Formats: sequence, structure tokens, C-alpha cells
Amino acid sequence: MSMNRIPVLVVDDEPALLETLEGYLTEWGFEPRLARTGRQALEDFRSRETLIVLTDMRLPDMDGLELVSRLRDLTGKAEVILMTGYYSVDSAIAAIRRGAFDYLCKPFPPERLREALEKLRQRLQREQESESLADDRLENADFHGLVGSSPAMRQVFDLIERIAPHFSTALVSGETGTGKELVARALHALSPVANKPLVVCNCSALVPTLVESQLFGYVRGAFTGANESRAGLFEAADGGMLFLDEVGEMTPEMQARLLRVLQSGEVQRIGSTQTRRVDVRVIAATNRDLAAEVRAGRFREDLLYRLNAMEIALPPLRERGDDVLLLARHFLRGYAQRFSKNLRGFAREAEAAILRYPWPGNVRELAHAVERAAMLCPTSQIRLPDLPQNLSEPLATAPLRSARLPLMSLEEAERSLFETALKHTNGNRSQTAAILGISRPTLYRLLKKYGAPPSSAKARATDAGEAVGSRLIPPY
Repeated sequence: MSMNRIPVLVVDDEPALLETLEGYLTEWGFEPRLARTGRQALEDFRSRETLIVLTDMRLPDMDGLELVSRLRDLTGKAEVILMTGYYSVDSAIAAIRRGAFDYLCKPFPPERLREALEKLRQRLQREQESESLADDRLENADFHGLVGSSPAMRQVFDLIERIAPHFSTALVSGETGTGKELVARALHALSPVANKPLVVCNCSALVPTLVESQLFGYVRGAFTGANESRAGLFEAADGGMLFLDEVGEMTPEMQARLLRVLQSGEVQRIGSTQTRRVDVRVIAATNRDLAAEVRAGRFREDLLYRLNAMEIALPPLRERGDDVLLLARHFLRGYAQRFSKNLRGFAREAEAAILRYPWPGNVRELAHAVERAAMLCPTSQIRLPDLPQNLSEPLATAPLRSARLPLMSLEEAERSLFETALKHTNGNRSQTAAILGISRPTLYRLLKKYGAPPSSAKARATDAGEAVGSRLIPPY
């Protein structure tokens, strides 16, 4: 949409005022649309996109604040300026809390309205440019199915590129939902055996009594029901790669069998006395701390040494800064296509909630949250109510609310709240700004004024934005 002729929906029951405002708006380069009731305004708003609404507080069929709420329910993007001839501090505060951009008391000079509209024009221009940059960033952030542009994930991408041509075994570690299978697929795509099969095995889903037969195969008559010989997953992956997901779930007996295959390069089917040579690159993945499992006696130390000749560690989503929004837009694009819906982004309140939430389920949880929002959203923009309810709850601010502050000056209180927020987010500036409800420039001013507390030093490296990978509706 052109920022030169922005549509402005004007709602007032006074014909003379409507005519006057229509003239001013046209002169100032806006595109006025007129409505005399709240119902007419809602019908007009539903039929065509409108970014700015100028409405009276007292309408024949509803209160102006009610209209603001209903407009905000329809989309989180529209900006509302309220007009009233009955000014009060309480009504002004209520209007701002409902999401109104400005509050004008009649009669107001035309320049006062023009000033507010120009501020909105500049804001909308910045948002349009930001969305364009976000689209460009998303286009350049896809690395063989992994999406990310932060330093943390750039290191992961670099490591994948360097080891893919050479490795025989690799270990991918990270919490559940961080994208370990996508790392395996990227390694396969960049390897010399990219045209050979990539066989996936979820070790945690295998029935313990059948693990051996599924991995190594069996011959006819080896056990009851073995009516024909069958190759195992290692043979199926011969010449290519085998991805063993959740390898930490293997029993000690199966760990010993796996180690033997990795050392000898040979498999033996159940019921057979013959061995078969296999040339398989093995990628193991785990959400467990295998070193701790070794100390606890649940995982073989020699198998760990064999697997982690090269380890790729994926950080959790909560440590990846602004890339959570990059991923959210990535998923939204995919679900919009899947559901055949015109979904173009997230409202500011929704973005703040996404940044603030700790994402214990990592990228998989984010994908599911965006999928739900995409299905439920009735407008072109994902709003806060479209997201799961737990994202709307101010979990991240709970320590701030519960903090007991002694009597102090306003500056001391500001500093205490600022430092508490920084510590709570490990110094992540995007999340700190979201929690405090301030802009990045304001946050930088506070950083310059007070400095970063020691506990937030770790996040200076992560604040540049850490990311995690994903693909179009990926199998997280």
C-alpha cells in the first residue's frame, strides 16, 4: 500500500464535521472514507483495508471505546485517533489502554490533527520498510532447510559446511524441538552421498524386542513370524546415511551392538552366521547430556567417543533473540500457503508476546503456536488473541511483579527495574525491551545511563540474535 494516499476512515454523526474533515484529509494527501455510525464503520472496515481510523467518542449506536475494541479485534494493525467534546483524564487513559494512538478534544486546530496523522504516516512507513527488510532477511536466511541469521546459527551452518564432505559419524545435540533432524538433512544434502538414501530411525519409538531386527535385519525362520528374510536399516542406508534420533534411549545391549557395527563396518542379520559389509555415514542425535549419562552408567563411554568425533550443538530457542520472529514469519508464510489465507504478519502485541515467551518446547512449539494462530486468525495479521493463551500471560514479567522494592527515588526505582529485567532475560536486549514495554532506542539510553549489570554480560554475544533452523512446516 502506498504511504502517499493512506486511507483514513472517519466516523462521526455530524455531517458538517465529516465534510470539513474530508476536505482537510484530501488536501493533506490522505484518502478519506466516511461513516456516520459504528456499524457503518465496521462494515467499511471489513470490506477494505484501512490503516487509520478517526472516530468520535459518542456515536449513535455505540461508544467510541467499544468501536476501538471491536476494530482491534478485527485487526491488530489499524491505528485509531479518538475525538471528543467531553474530555476527561479517565476517558483519555481508557482510550490509550484500548489501543488508541491519540485523543483529541473538540474543537481542535487542524494542525493538531495533521501532526497526529503525519506521525502515523511515518510510523506506517517505517513498519512497511521493516516488513520488507524482514522478507528480504527471511529469503537470505534459508540454509538447506535450516532458517536463521544469528551468529549462533551461522556458526552451526559453517560447521555443517566444513564437516559434511568428510565425516563418518557425527553427534547432533540439543533440546527437543530444536531441529536436530534438519541438521542431519543438511549434512546429507551437502555430503558426497547426497544422491544416496538418508534413512531415519527414531530410537525412542522402537519396540525394545524389535530394535535389533529393525536395525540389522533377519533371515527367514530366525524367529516366529519371520517368514522371509529382510534387510535392516543399516543395509537400507548402505552407501548413504543413517540418522539415529534419540540415540540416548538405546538399551546397553543395543549400544554394544551399535558400537560393534561402527567399529567393524559389518552387520549380521538375526539368525545368520554371515556378516555383510556396509558403508554408512551415521548421524546420532540426542536431547540428553550423554556425558552425564556415561557418569550415571546408562551410556557407554566408548560409544560416546565414537559418535561425538564431531558434535553439532543446537542452542535452545529462548537463547536465540530476535530470530524467534524470523522463524515465526517463516512458519506463517508456510501456513498461509497451506490454509490458502492472506496472512501478512504479526501485530505488535503478538510480536512482543512471542519475544517475551521462553519457548520451553523450542521451534516445534513455535511452529504449533503459529499454525494455531493461522487457522484461527480472521484477518490478514496475527493478533495476540490468536496465539495460545499461555503466550498472553505475562510469565516473563512475574519476577518483576513479585519483586519487593524498598522506598527509593524515581531514578533508583527505574534503575532497579531495568537491571531486574536485564538479569531476568540474561541481558537479551530484545526481550528486555519487550518486557519493559519500551523501544530499542530507549533501552540503549538506559544502557548508556546505567550500564549492563554483570549477570547480563553473557548475553552481549547472544543479543546480536541467535537463531534456529526450520523448513516449511518442518518435522520438529
